[in-house]
Amino acid sequence: MLFASRGDRVLSGAWGKPEEAKLPYVSFRITTPEGKAHDSGRIIPLSSFKASTETCDVTMGVNTLMGKFKPSGLPEKFHLKLSEGDMGVDLTYHVQVTGVKLADRDGGYTYYHPIKKTCYGWYPVAPRSRIEGTLIVKGKTIKVHGSGYQDHQLGNYSTADVMPLEFWGHLYAGDYTMVWTDSFAGERKGYRHFSPFILWKGNEPILNTYDFYCLPEKFDIDPGTGMPYPVVQTLRATDGKTSVRVVLLPGKLIENQKYVGGERFTEEHPGAYFRQVSDADVEIMRGEELETIRGEALHEHMWHMDWFPYRK
Repeated sequence: MLFASRGDRVLSGAWGKPEEAKLPYVSFRITTPEGKAHDSGRIIPLSSFKASTETCDVTMGVNTLMGKFKPSGLPEKFHLKLSEGDMGVDLTYHVQVTGVKLADRDGGYTYYHPIKKTCYGWYPVAPRSRIEGTLIVKGKTIKVHGSGYQDHQLGNYSTADVMPLEFWGHLYAGDYTMVWTDSFAGERKGYRHFSPFILWKGNEPILNTYDFYCLPEKFDIDPGTGMPYPVVQTLRATDGKTSVRVVLLPGKLIENQKYVGGERFTEEHPGAYFRQVSDADVEIMRGEELETIRGEALHEHMWHMDWFPYRK
């Protein structure tokens, strides 16, 4: 996923292969300041798909994603170009914070089965970038600038199976950058959690731990979908020397979906996805020194399993 913001203008995009189509697919959404979402999605013929196995160089028809890397191998810059009808994106991501590997075992995958060779992975490649470029909405070109990130998902195992319940987010607070997820595996896999939390000061990771939890403290009902979503959350992470506490305050929903259809979801057993931008109160304790700071977070909550006793 890629994200950029300028004020209340938001872009999000995904590259993947929908289960229904089994073909390359490009989709993106631009949300304008008044809150109106403009969506685009298109299946790309295999003949128009090209991806390097050596570097970040992806072409899907007229859509491209390219990366430039330092001699050390760390990312320096990404360029994203998307076009569909009267919508378009042309953004350059200047990397400010580079990611870390979340696991040394199994190639860094979130999930890996050595016998079945099934896997799923999530990598925060560039948790923070300075972004500049243009968006096209209804044929009108708009110059934008802001902050954002680049991360990468890959695998041959469904997200809905390996982590059907998820809290995830990015937070920027002054010189600090934070990335986290608390993903639940569900009953079938013993309710195991994948829960990394990383804190950077500048480009230096000063906390990288799995001793982390995210708790929804207060829910509300989204009028658009009729589904519950968390409006206040608390985060806590520590490695014994450095600890972080965060309160995600009531924010602005920028994406809301209710999943109904197919074999998995029904009106009696739906799924849901919510993404919002929120202010955040942050406490960072290093030794005996406590620092408090206000930040801004982009975070999401998703479930593909029965979690609430939902009734139509």
